Amino acid sequence: MKKRWMLLGFLLVTIAFTGIMIYIRADNNSAVRNFFLHSWHKNYVVEEKNLAYINTTPKQEQVTVLSEGQGYGMFIAAHDPAVKESNFAKLVQYYLKHRDRNTQLMAWRQTKKNGKWSSERNSATDGDLFIAKALFLAAKRWKTPAYQRQGQKLIADILRYEYNPTTHALTVGNWADSKSKYYKRL
Repeated sequence: MKKRWMLLGFLLVTIAFTGIMIYIRADNNSAVRNFFLHSWHKNYVVEEKNLAYINTTPKQEQVTVLSEGQGYGMFIAAHDPAVKESNFAKLVQYYLKHRDRNTQLMAWRQTKKNGKWSSERNSATDGDLFIAKALFLAAKRWKTPAYQRQGQKLIADILRYEYNPTTHALTVGNWADSKSKYYKRL
């Protein structure tokens, strides 16, 4: 009888210990995620008035914003429960302000040196895809149809300017047209 009580006690302690470890593990994953997001935001996200951008060179004198970084930032913001819709809207405003030549595609790079901005022409497909995905996620999360419409416009231009209908594959950007050696590469 004594052995049974000892075994039952051992099982109860084991179950309690396992439950505590599962709780700590789940809580730790949340803490790690929150620490990462806070650190990432502090080091890379720059807010100026009504827009925000992702500075891909935070420890350098020259600020560099890439469409890929802006897309990643928008994607992370659309997923992060701590991000408010107004903060996401600032990232969208930066994207909208830096579209390439009368398209919905984002110009692939902007630099700011000595307070002056310059923007490269042409787009990069990976950035445009992340921006589109972020817009669709944000439309669903905040029930904002304008994000859905902008995402649809962006996808239409990705298919118009960054797609090779012969290979049925996306190109690396709108600059990789039929005259480019990169047009037919998969």
